[in-house]
Amino acid sequence: MSTDGPLTGRRIAMLVYNDLSSDARVIKEATALSEAGAEVRVIALAVARGRYAPGLDRSRPAFETLRVPIVEIKHLLPIWGDAVRRLIRRSSTPAVAPAPTPAPTPTTPSPSSSAAPAPPAAAAPAARAPIGELKGVLIDLWGRLDLTLRMASYWRRARRELLAWRPDAIHAHDANTLSPAARAARRLRIPLVYDSHELWTERNVRADRPFAKRWERIVERRGIRRAELVVTVSPSIARWLQDRYRLTREPLLVRNIPAASPTAGDRGCGRLRELASLPDDARVLVYCGGVTTNRGIERVVDALAHLPADHHLVAIGPASEIVAAQLRRRAVGVGAAGRLHLVGSVDSHEVTTALADGDVSFVLTNPSCLSYRYSLPNKLFESLHAGLPIIANDLPDTGAIVSQSGAGVIVGESADSRELADAVRSVLVDRERLSRAALAAAQEHRWEDDIEALVAAYSAMTSRHRPGGPHA
Repeated sequence: MSTDGPLTGRRIAMLVYNDLSSDARVIKEATALSEAGAEVRVIALAVARGRYAPGLDRSRPAFETLRVPIVEIKHLLPIWGDAVRRLIRRSSTPAVAPAPTPAPTPTTPSPSSSAAPAPPAAAAPAARAPIGELKGVLIDLWGRLDLTLRMASYWRRARRELLAWRPDAIHAHDANTLSPAARAARRLRIPLVYDSHELWTERNVRADRPFAKRWERIVERRGIRRAELVVTVSPSIARWLQDRYRLTREPLLVRNIPAASPTAGDRGCGRLRELASLPDDARVLVYCGGVTTNRGIERVVDALAHLPADHHLVAIGPASEIVAAQLRRRAVGVGAAGRLHLVGSVDSHEVTTALADGDVSFVLTNPSCLSYRYSLPNKLFESLHAGLPIIANDLPDTGAIVSQSGAGVIVGESADSRELADAVRSVLVDRERLSRAALAAAQEHRWEDDIEALVAAYSAMTSRHRPGGPHA
């Protein structure tokens, strides 16, 4: 913490619903506010058998992290587990003895059949749910209950910690922390900041949760109207939030841009070829970020079939075993076995340097929900700062940056593997010019500029409240 800065003497509490092990945005914002003089405490999770123990963690030099233990359904297994197992056993055993000869299963005639439907068969003496189906229902209910318990216990404990610590401002990261943050801010009569990392109520989650979605909208509406400052990650999300909730001011834009690095854009410092064990003359196509669905990586794997054998796809980021296996099978199926390299993660502050020896980066987020359509993903800015030309979907904010900077090629949302391969060829022909454009664009999109605006907003906001605040 700086001893002399615009936020000197202020206490700022941040709430985040994860263990803060890899949330680069929260870490960078907390660090910047601390460097501006604030005393920052992040209240995060401590899950059972997790990486971090509950309690106060002062291992980071800039700020402290308080991880609160939460109630998980596994804590209730001695009571609930036996009941669930008994229910499953009962579902697999008929309620009464079956008849000697089971009744035939009725069939449904096809629409083209002219035969009259057969009369209904006699009812079986005992109806029973298929055990597989019942297990699926129980597992789903179990998971939903677990999520509810975890969230409720975090809200209760986070609010208790906020009231005990008595900060000068509370910063809620995403809507799943808004409820305890808003209640504590109202109780302490201090400003609330809402930081929307994505379009929360329109994010990519399962559709069969109508009650949860209505509840999330209520929580966000109440919290955002209570907030004195709203922060978000893209212009489109900022406009959507302002229009939907009739905010008097447009939310402050703090994009997911990497901090400046002296080695960013230096191809000699890149690590992709090293991580994937590729020769210097290989052509390296880059995917950066979580290896999961709706990110376009499957289409890039398919595009390898239409590119020369020296073109390799290197994916840098976390991947589950299931997704990794699916992608490897896909590569084999298109004849690109050995040309897909899932190299895992590097520390967030090392990403732009690691990318620098790539040839072209893909930012192909599938707009399967409104939050994805309006996104400005980390990988876009990481690629620009690494000096990589970009092939991107024509989405409102992502497409605008790539087009205006001249740092790459825009493709349609439904571009197939051949179109992607053609885009790769066109980029590689003009790679040097596009790389220079990417590095020039990086100078126009800097974390330092966005975070300076946040610090200034905090300074003005806390100054207004400080005369009557708890630490006046």
